Amino acid sequence: MPLTDPLRQIFAAMLRGEGGDFVFSNEDGARPIVTGSSRVKRRLDAEMLAILRQRASARGEDPGKVELAPWRNHDVRRTCRSTLSRIGVTEDVAEAVLAHQRGGVVGIYDRWHRLPEKREALERWSRFLEELIRPRPVKTGTAKQDMIV
Repeated sequence: MPLTDPLRQIFAAMLRGEGGDFVFSNEDGARPIVTGSSRVKRRLDAEMLAILRQRASARGEDPGKVELAPWRNHDVRRTCRSTLSRIGVTEDVAEAVLAHQRGGVVGIYDRWHRLPEKREALERWSRFLEELIRPRPVKTGTAKQDMIV
């Protein structure tokens, strides 16, 4: 699977386990996650909730009232797939990004792995995410300066 430059930077900055170089691992980097992803998700949920509460506190809100909406690992795949359509990635490339197998005669005869197309799709996805999290100035009409939200 092609990796975008921002994702390579994230992986390069991540602490590795002493057992090996696997990023997604329950065993200190020695082996990839095969089962037990629920433990990883619980840790991720806790980290996400801590960040949301920290941001609420910075806004002057009660962090104790912040809750993390329930989600499943598969929701990330569905969100990615839907967004790929939204940003103009063709259906066959979007399905290839998710490693969905093509059925019928097309699946039998078309063995192209679509690596260049998947790379472009993931670059678009990366740019979409960067725009989503980048603060933008908003004119509020209540202050002399624009606010960043």
